[in-house]
Amino acid sequence: MIFSVILASPLFSQTIDDWSFEPPITDNNMSVVFPAGQLTEFAGQGVKAYVVRYTYGSPMDEYFGAPPIDSIIVPVSNTTMIQEDGSVGFAVIGADGLCNCNLAVTGEILRFIILLDDELIINIEYGPPLTYVSNGFAIISFGLSFTSEIGCAYEMACNYSGVSVVEFYNNTCEFPLEYRDCDGVCINDTWETQGVYNSVSAADNVCDDDEVLGCTNPFEYNFNILATEFDGSCMDLTSFTPPSTENNMSVIFPSPLFADYIGGNLVASVDGVPVSQMSPIDENGAGGVAVIGTDNLCGCDLADNGEQIDFHILINGEVINLDVEPAITYSKDDFILVDANITFSVLGYGCTSSWADNYDLDAVFEDGSCFKNGCTDSEATNYDPISTIDDNSCIYFLPISLQLSSGWNMVGYTGTVENNGIANQMNAALSSGSVESTFQVIKNVSGAFWSSAFAQINTFNPGEGYMMYVIEGTPSVTFADPYIPGISIDLNSGWNMIAFTGDENSNNSIQSSMDAALSEGTTENTFQVIKNVSGAFWSSAFAQISTFTPGEAYMMYVISEALPSVSFVSE
Repeated sequence: MIFSVILASPLFSQTIDDWSFEPPITDNNMSVVFPAGQLTEFAGQGVKAYVVRYTYGSPMDEYFGAPPIDSIIVPVSNTTMIQEDGSVGFAVIGADGLCNCNLAVTGEILRFIILLDDELIINIEYGPPLTYVSNGFAIISFGLSFTSEIGCAYEMACNYSGVSVVEFYNNTCEFPLEYRDCDGVCINDTWETQGVYNSVSAADNVCDDDEVLGCTNPFEYNFNILATEFDGSCMDLTSFTPPSTENNMSVIFPSPLFADYIGGNLVASVDGVPVSQMSPIDENGAGGVAVIGTDNLCGCDLADNGEQIDFHILINGEVINLDVEPAITYSKDDFILVDANITFSVLGYGCTSSWADNYDLDAVFEDGSCFKNGCTDSEATNYDPISTIDDNSCIYFLPISLQLSSGWNMVGYTGTVENNGIANQMNAALSSGSVESTFQVIKNVSGAFWSSAFAQINTFNPGEGYMMYVIEGTPSVTFADPYIPGISIDLNSGWNMIAFTGDENSNNSIQSSMDAALSEGTTENTFQVIKNVSGAFWSSAFAQISTFTPGEAYMMYVISEALPSVSFVSE
């Protein structure tokens, strides 16, 4: 595709503001499609059609090939966003006898522009010219090529085009994350043993520049949950003894502040590093410690002036944190008799994993007790890879597989809502072929369609049915293996296209399975008719069909004022 920037010139005197013009609706239009892949570089930008009308100095100038003396640009379509796959479709609007407007006229050459962020204009040049035809349909996929003006100009970018590009389009450049290459791999990721508490000798995909050194042992007091690499700093409060220095501060908690913790031991720390010896709490509930500071001779990292001192009580295997308000900061040779508000909180051991059934929100240190009940059989439909204890809840369903026929098929989507892209799902679901080679069109109950040339819809809705026209082969379709139970879809007044989402072991009687599937009402008072792709039908007055086929969809006409949901029961 050839693109060139539209520049201001005497010939094209129209300003960029003119491109905001949106034409009126008329009974005269032409459908134009740029298929997938044609405009991928401009996904998310707007495209618009226009015609150019020239003014000549005399009626004979055009006939003899004399240049025009003026021209105007006339936008003749709405601005339409280019889709992620590079496709776009829109209506070129022509003038009719009622609009009193200046729009496209039969025989005029159509031109197209792309509005980059509604400001910069790129003109699309294509192969043989396309002329306006009332009620025509055209796919523009011929004579397209890219010039070297479009691309990323930065050599350090992952998608550097390798050519000179216009500066305004440099916002297409893609750069790697910091410390990683364009494949997302760390530039520097040292293979090293990370310590006794994380003794994997391997690259951990945490870039060296992103490594956080610290204590990785959850059973030590200064365990750092953010640490990615063990640095030998773990401190056991019960055994740590700070060196003697000439720098210390005395802190006393008078009786009876610790009356509930008699027999425990008081210890001070700075950022998780102990800065005092353990000191017993006396029988009156009083406690005190000598906070040791750093001096020039000890070669140690202890308390420094101005640092906040934290206090903890160790008792009966628990760590009790003291939240002192106002906080106490270190000051060499100071003496503090604490007269402050103190809040006690338990920093205990327990399950710290939020996925576990016994997750303990108050636990700080992991004790290895985490468990989760669930289905542990990987062959089951509801297999849970996180579960550690099998609770006999496993469910086994057969996958739904539907054989396609040439021509029209009515297929129910029985897959997930998380990964429901039409092209991706169909390519995975087909037993052979691809979505592009198998289907001419896939459309929903309202007629909105997907095709390889252009798509109005790009996703499936679980439980909804789709008309699919098969042009090549007769593969089978299996959307989900294992089968997904419990799909629910809301009904609308009038026509609905609904998938039968029960598996081969389910009740497939139209009346009894639908009675069970409806959130309210019955099949008889909800539907006037239910019919398959060939037109064979069920009604309360007469029925040509009496059973559903798993994976097939059915047209259902809702007559009840209530609009229930449908969820077929699987057995």
